[in-house]
Amino acid sequence: MDILQMSSTVSSASVNGLKVLKAIVYSFNAENEFYSKKRLMNVDNFFIYFSTAKIFASSNQVASTGSIDAMDCMFALYSFIPRIFLAEKQKIIAENQIDENNSEQILAVTQKLEKTWEEFWQRILIEFGSLCSDPRMNVRTHAMTFLQRALLGNGGGYGTAGLSSSSTNPGISPTIEHWSFCFEQVLFPLLAQLLERKAKDKKEAEGLEETRLRASALLSKIWLQCLPAVRGSRGVLMEIWRKMLHFNEMYIQEDKNGAVAEGVRESLKNSLFVMKEWGILKWEKEEANNGSGGNREESLWNMTFKRIEKFVPGLKEEFVRMVGNEEQQQQQQQQQQQQQVSGGSTENK
Repeated sequence: MDILQMSSTVSSASVNGLKVLKAIVYSFNAENEFYSKKRLMNVDNFFIYFSTAKIFASSNQVASTGSIDAMDCMFALYSFIPRIFLAEKQKIIAENQIDENNSEQILAVTQKLEKTWEEFWQRILIEFGSLCSDPRMNVRTHAMTFLQRALLGNGGGYGTAGLSSSSTNPGISPTIEHWSFCFEQVLFPLLAQLLERKAKDKKEAEGLEETRLRASALLSKIWLQCLPAVRGSRGVLMEIWRKMLHFNEMYIQEDKNGAVAEGVRESLKNSLFVMKEWGILKWEKEEANNGSGGNREESLWNMTFKRIEKFVPGLKEEFVRMVGNEEQQQQQQQQQQQQQVSGGSTENK
C-alpha cells in the first residue's frame, strides 16, 4: 500500500495506481472473503485501504474523475464494515471458544466491537466531510453525495450504509452522542470551511454557491433525522439548534438575496414546523402556563425567534399565522366530527 500511496503524488503514475487500488477494493466484495481464515481485510488493517483511497481522492496530482473513483472506493469500503465486524465477532468467539448461548460473554464481545465501531465511524465521516471542501467543484459535489449517503443510509449499489440505518453497524443504534458528533465534528466544521472559501471568478462563485446550498440542506436533513434522539436532552438540543441558527444567519448574510439565502430560509421554516408538530417548539402562551415544566420550551421559543428576527425579520409573524390557521382548521374539523357523532347518537335513540 505504501507504493500505491506514493503513486498518488505523481500524475502519470496515479492512473495505474488507482486502477490497482480499485481492483483490490472491489475484489473484497465477494461475500465469503470476509469469513475465510485468510482474510485480506479485517478490523486491524481496514484503514490502510481506506486511507490509501482517501489519499488518491484528495491528491491534486489525480484527475478529478480519478478522485471521484477513489471516493467510490472509500464508500465501498465503508459499506463492507457490517460484514467485517460480523466476521471479527465470529473470529473472537471461535478463538476464545465462547459458547454462543453464554449471553454474558457474547455481550462482552459485542461491547468491545461497539467501541471499535465508533472509532471507525467517526474517522470515516470526518474524512468524507473534509473532501466536501475540496477546491475542485465536481469533487466537492460527489463528496457531498457520499457524505449524505453515509449519514442518511442510502447505500446505493453497495448495500445499506448510514448512521440512521440499523444494518450499518454491528447492532448499534444512533445515540445522542453519535448525533452530536455529526454536528460538532463533521457538519459545523464543513459549513465554516465553505463560508471561509472565496471564489476567484464567476464560475467558481456559482460552484461554491451550489456547494453551500447542498451543505445547508444536508444540515437541515440531519437535524430532522436526529430530533427523535435529541429531543429528550435539553442541553444537546439547545446547543445544536443554537449553532444551526448561527450558520443560517452567516449563510444568509453572505448570500443576501441569492439561492443559498432562499434555500436556508425554506429549510429553516421546515425545521420550525416539524419542531412545532412534534411538541418541541411551543407557543409562548402555552409555555407561560406550563410553570417549571415549560422552562425548556419557553427558552427554546424565545431564543429561536430572538435570533431569527435578526436575519429573517417577519418570519415569526408568518410562522405564528400559518401554524395558527392550521390548528384552527384542525379544531374545526374535530368539532364537526364530534357533532356528527353526537347527531348519529341522537338519531339512534
